[in-house]
Amino acid sequence: MAVPGGEGEGRGRPVVLVTGCSEGGIGHAMARAFAAEGCAVVATARSRASMRGLEGDSRYLLLELDVRSEESARRAVEDALRELGRVDVLVNNAGVHLVAPVAEVPMESFHQVFDTNVYGRLPKSLLSFCARIVCSVCLAP
Repeated sequence: MAVPGGEGEGRGRPVVLVTGCSEGGIGHAMARAFAAEGCAVVATARSRASMRGLEGDSRYLLLELDVRSEESARRAVEDALRELGRVDVLVNNAGVHLVAPVAEVPMESFHQVFDTNVYGRLPKSLLSFCARIVCSVCLAP
């Protein structure tokens, strides 16, 4: 596996972990922007397949991460630390939205949105290893 930053650790380059890097989204664009600035990027999403546009590029370490799961967060952090030695910045970007008449939306869908957009920013595994944390928020009209 190609490791961003070259041999071993990030080698002086900032290491940034971005959640919610599915293709076409804000996290995907942020991952590209950080890589363009010379950062080693740990790009995460619920599935690797959703990050197709970043595959095969040695600037990225692609990891599966579901922010609703503390176990998934712990695994992603362990993998990032094992591959890069550290993470300097966490960009808490993962989020989902729901556009539908309220009366037609099952309660479970509201729980999934809240679990991702609110509780998903709080896993101790993600928050405890990093000096800088950035939380992105997007308000759709």
